[in-house]
Amino acid sequence: MENPDLNVNNAAVELEKTDHLLKAFSKKNKADRKKAGGTPYKERLEERIAKCHALIGQSTMNSNALTLPGSPNDSPIIPGGGPQHSEQLSKEVLDARAAAAAAAAQQNPAIGSALNDLELPPSKRSRANNGQPMHRKIIEEDPIDVIANSINARMISTFTTAWRTYETVLQKVNPSTTAEGFEDLYEAAIDIIDQVGKVVEDLGLSYAELKWNVEYMDGGPVKVSDLIALRHWLIASGIMVGDIQPAPAGAKEVKKVSTEPKIKILVNGKKRTMTSAMMTEARTNPKMFPGCVEAGMKTVAAIFTNRSGRKKCVSCDSIRGKALDSKPIPPPSDGPFLADCKCPLRGAALELWMIKMTAHMEGIPQRGVDDIKNKRLALNPDTLKLIAGAVQAVSGHEVETLLEPEVTRLELTVHWALKELTLIADHNDSQYAASFRHLLTRFKETMVAWEKEE
Repeated sequence: MENPDLNVNNAAVELEKTDHLLKAFSKKNKADRKKAGGTPYKERLEERIAKCHALIGQSTMNSNALTLPGSPNDSPIIPGGGPQHSEQLSKEVLDARAAAAAAAAQQNPAIGSALNDLELPPSKRSRANNGQPMHRKIIEEDPIDVIANSINARMISTFTTAWRTYETVLQKVNPSTTAEGFEDLYEAAIDIIDQVGKVVEDLGLSYAELKWNVEYMDGGPVKVSDLIALRHWLIASGIMVGDIQPAPAGAKEVKKVSTEPKIKILVNGKKRTMTSAMMTEARTNPKMFPGCVEAGMKTVAAIFTNRSGRKKCVSCDSIRGKALDSKPIPPPSDGPFLADCKCPLRGAALELWMIKMTAHMEGIPQRGVDDIKNKRLALNPDTLKLIAGAVQAVSGHEVETLLEPEVTRLELTVHWALKELTLIADHNDSQYAASFRHLLTRFKETMVAWEKEE
């Protein structure tokens, strides 16, 4: 539906409507936002909101203006004219319109019947507050309310129940202790923290205005201090009911020490050290940081360590508790393994590589896109061994050589292909077998020369 042209009379109403559309857009997931029009649609809404604010501001400065100054519909400025003169002109215009309508009604009774059903606009703008014009009150929704509405009751209930279970113990341990032993509680905390992070990102909020001091958002293992800080924030924000407890006796503030591995990848042609937040994004977002699968097995292994310190592959990332513990253990020959999901590292690396390589291909399903559930794309170690064998059969690549920069990967593929063609030609006693050997030699020389040129 087309948006009506903005003027001082409809700016307040349009502002409320557009603001509602923007908030609804911000709450959608990435796939739905893309369907709705993506970033261009969001920018159009923001631009319309800005225009509405400008119109409301101008109408406040010139409360008697029927249109914006300079509008083609404005009456000519008459020296000595003022508010009363403007109102007189408005009355004359309305009287003239009424006379024209009456004349039309006499000529055509159908028009007269239609006109009788219409409600004529008032000749004057309603006033209140000592003669000042009234405008629709624009209510800006509190960010805390938006976040509170996005956190469902089950998440709060789960966190509260788990907190009561461990409350006494938490008051006795060092706040800098990792919370891995309080599994139910820190899993519930992660769910809430992730939801807060999503709303902050979608609405462009800052953690400072939320008075957020949970360090876990910055990555690294979740600590007891993060659990306590989250509970205090939920209570202080009115999202959860409870009493804010004092810090444990004798507890000292522990400075945050970075435990992030120094992993570097290429991002837009430049080397960057990956932070824990970047690693999380690389693991959960198919299109982010594709360079992580071109930096070797060590980098890929680091990507599989989540923010709670667990090491799980992409397919097992959402599996927890008994389901995770009951997973079958593959044969020792398939090792090394990821500590928590027990999946072979080579298979997990191949899965992540496939996700990154196909992220921008049309028609290839991806996690988190078009409401595709993760379990539909889940792979198991046996399936991944089959895929690895097929990849090696058609390209000569093992998993380790797939995790190389593009040029190196292509060089290995061409080298393998020329050797295979040479063997086939020899087997068929072809006179061109020597030509393939010559091509292979020339290819090697070309790659060496290209490397020196760079």
